[in-house]
Amino acid sequence: MAKDAGLDYRSYLNSEQPYLTTSQIEHLASQGFQFGAHSLSHPLYESISEDEQIEQTLKCVDSLSSIQGTCKLFSFPFTDNGVKSSFFDSVYKQGVEYTFGTAGIKDDEQQRNIQRIPMEQDQYSAQSILYSEYCYCLLRQLIRRNVVHH
Repeated sequence: MAKDAGLDYRSYLNSEQPYLTTSQIEHLASQGFQFGAHSLSHPLYESISEDEQIEQTLKCVDSLSSIQGTCKLFSFPFTDNGVKSSFFDSVYKQGVEYTFGTAGIKDDEQQRNIQRIPMEQDQYSAQSILYSEYCYCLLRQLIRRNVVHH
């Protein structure tokens, strides 16, 4: 598709490097920063099987562990919608300590799955996003719909 549009993504990646290199990760890890895994191919987890979800997660965790020594965090690409409790049981048993979804200010039935506020909204300021999330959270609490179920 990029080729059809006349875009050279390899040239862009080589010139802009919108990612950290292995040596940059190693350097930051040596200074106490910890990186979390994010999957191998960035799939929408609800669109792949549970076995594939587990494989995507654990192989990425292993790969990152080989660079920084250990990796105990995993953040879902896009969302954790459609991910079953058995997925969490499996990855937690394999050493993942915390996972991160994107449902905003919500509790989660999985105590080690922390929901974050999606800030990737270019058209809104951080202040606007936080304000609307907080208001939405209060509304969800009133109608008792502030817990993510898997």
